[in-house]
Amino acid sequence: MRELPALILPPAKRRDFAWPRGLLCRGGSCAGLVAGFKRIVCVGDVVSALCVRGLQEGILSPELLVLVFDGKTRRKEEVKPIRLDGVKLGYHEVVNPPGGITLDAARLLCGILKGEGVHAVKVVGEEDMLALIAIECSLPGSVVVYGVPGEGMALVTVTPQRRLDAWIRHTELEPGLVKI
Repeated sequence: MRELPALILPPAKRRDFAWPRGLLCRGGSCAGLVAGFKRIVCVGDVVSALCVRGLQEGILSPELLVLVFDGKTRRKEEVKPIRLDGVKLGYHEVVNPPGGITLDAARLLCGILKGEGVHAVKVVGEEDMLALIAIECSLPGSVVVYGVPGEGMALVTVTPQRRLDAWIRHTELEPGLVKI
């Protein structure tokens, strides 16, 4: 076990951070809403699986598709690995703690968001807080889709104001060390 520096969500802010920041939708209806976007970031296992299905069915045809997942849903159930047969895929792995963001995870995701192609980011730990980084680092006009447990998915169309809001939220996190 090792310790990594990370920004941690304070318990007092947990409820506020859980509130969806974009349009809330449920199930397959979300795929149609993101179909026109050329830059799509999907955060969460269920959301990433839906984005993969949209890509395979030809509903989505982005110039950039980023799938961020940890192999679990609701921190318990293992989910099937994401498979993209016949697609050139950039595969990345990064460590990120529950309720936090490591510098490595933020750098990796922000770097990917400057490019193109299809990228899978396997998170060892938990991916939830990386939705904040995805909004902060995505280009305006992108869409970030992330899971909202028990509710559905939030779709955030990235604008300069949304990026600023994400950055402000980022500053509410507290520095600390996490054991991984």
